Amino acid sequence: MGDNLSNAFTYLLHSVITMYGLLFLLRLLLQLIRADYYNTVTQFVVALTDVVVKPLRRLIPPYKRLDLSCLLIFLMLTALAIMVQAMRVPPLDLLLLQTFRLALFSIKSLYFVLIIAYVIFSWLAHSVRHPIIPLVSQLVDPVLQPFRRLIKPVGGLDLSPILALLAIQFVSLLLGL
Repeated sequence: MGDNLSNAFTYLLHSVITMYGLLFLLRLLLQLIRADYYNTVTQFVVALTDVVVKPLRRLIPPYKRLDLSCLLIFLMLTALAIMVQAMRVPPLDLLLLQTFRLALFSIKSLYFVLIIAYVIFSWLAHSVRHPIIPLVSQLVDPVLQPFRRLIKPVGGLDLSPILALLAIQFVSLLLGL
C-alpha cells in the first residue's frame, strides 16, 4: 500500500513538473516566432509562467529573440523531473546529459503533436474558429517551410507535414531519442 502511494505521488509530481516545464518551452517558442501576444492561448501561457520568468529575467536578460530565462527554467524543470522520477540526484554529468536528452525529446514530441494538430485543424479550419489554430500554424510553419520548398502541393494536398514527421522521427532515431 505504501509503495503504491509513493509511486502514485511520484508519478503525479513528475507529471506536474513536466507539464509546467512544457509551458516554458511553449512560451519560448511563441516568443521566437513572435506569436500574437493578445491571443488568448498566448495570454494563458504567459499568465502561468510570468510569476517565474519576470524575476529571473532581471538576472538573465534575453539574448536577441531568445529568452534565456525561459530556456533556463525549462531545463531546470526538466532536470527536476528526472530527479523526481529517479527519486535521487544523479551525478552532475549524468544529470546534464539526461536533461539535454529529455529536453530534445520534449521538443521533438511537442512538434510531432503540433504537426498532427496542424493537419487536423487544416481539415476543420473552415468550420472551427479557435485561438489555438493560428498559433499552431505559426509554430509549425517554420518547420514545414523547408519541406514545402522541396515538394510543392500535389493536387491541392500539402505533403510537407508527412515529410516533416518522417524527418523528425529519422533524426530522433539517429539521436537515440
